[in-house]
Amino acid sequence: NNISNNYGSSSGYNLHIGQGSENHTISHNIIGYSTQNSNNNGITVIKYNLFTNNTIKNSGIGMALGQPTGDSSYNISIYNSIFDGNLIGIQIRIPDTPTKNDTGILIVNTNITSSSNTVEDIKLIGNASITVINTNYSNLTLYGLSGASKGLSELIRKWYTNINVQDTSNNNLNNANVTSYNITGNTSSNVFFSLLTNSSGDLIRQNITEYIQNTTKKTYYTPYTFNTTLSGYYENITVKNITSYTKLYINLTSTSLVVSQTDCGNLSTANTEYQLQNSVYNDGTCFIITADNITLNCQGYVVNFSYLNTNTAGINLTNNAIKNPIIKNCILRQENVSTRTTTGRVYGVYASNDNTTNITIFNNTIFMVANYSYGIALRTGVDNSTIFNNTITV
Repeated sequence: NNISNNYGSSSGYNLHIGQGSENHTISHNIIGYSTQNSNNNGITVIKYNLFTNNTIKNSGIGMALGQPTGDSSYNISIYNSIFDGNLIGIQIRIPDTPTKNDTGILIVNTNITSSSNTVEDIKLIGNASITVINTNYSNLTLYGLSGASKGLSELIRKWYTNINVQDTSNNNLNNANVTSYNITGNTSSNVFFSLLTNSSGDLIRQNITEYIQNTTKKTYYTPYTFNTTLSGYYENITVKNITSYTKLYINLTSTSLVVSQTDCGNLSTANTEYQLQNSVYNDGTCFIITADNITLNCQGYVVNFSYLNTNTAGINLTNNAIKNPIIKNCILRQENVSTRTTTGRVYGVYASNDNTTNITIFNNTIFMVANYSYGIALRTGVDNSTIFNNTITV
């Protein structure tokens, strides 16, 4: 059953859904006065109902759930609603000794706004146990029923938390592991979640507990520690206090070094990205890569080479059997052959050493200007290469 798109502003109960009236969707209703009226009660609900996208303003009690004896209010969900300027925003009343399960009361993504006359934004009476997610309120009171013990009312407050993992260049990282611990400590027994990021670098949205409050104390579970790991990157440990909706960006730093390169020469430090800072020139070979896991990122600058000499290359991978070299974003330009004093082979990129593996060459532009000139040459023994998105002119 749907109860929707109604407007109410009468004294008394504008909408009463009593015992035995269940499984309603109550949505897009507006109830309340233009000014606060303590005689106006918004909605009364007993159980098994969904309440979504409603506005209740300036009532005595915006929404009353449950009753003092007998059946208790349970399995009621309130989503995406506004309670504005009511004397009591939401009142939940459960027997001190309930005859039925009193769980399943949920308030999600709702604003409960006080006025100067507001007594309580949320009032829990008896054994009212609720979970509140991504919801704003200021005043909370917890009571026992009249003449009874103080009761066992409890409120669990949680917040939407979205987590994204990127590298230091703001590229999203897939399959990064994010493990979260609450304030009680970073031990396996206190793991809140341990999840992997998707291809967009995101985790599934989490509902993270800020605190649990009962009639005797409030226990905080924040701040949280987020340990993030991914092969090829340093571990990141981030501590965040979760007290509202949170969008958390976690940046991982590659275990590779980044070195600024301003001239031709040997690139010999493993696990390093050499980033060219300007165009460079050499009469013969410009760069020689001699260690594993080296990236040459020319960043769009020009590598001029082989002005006087032959049997040379813009970038040479022949000195050692190396693994995982990457050459990207380079403009390789062989100097004009008419000015050279000798003849012979010249290469833009050259690799010939046995057991050199996993070469990646992409996003490069290569200009060669002589006979026996090769844009990219991979000789026998060079395996598992990836070459794409290059422009070669010979």
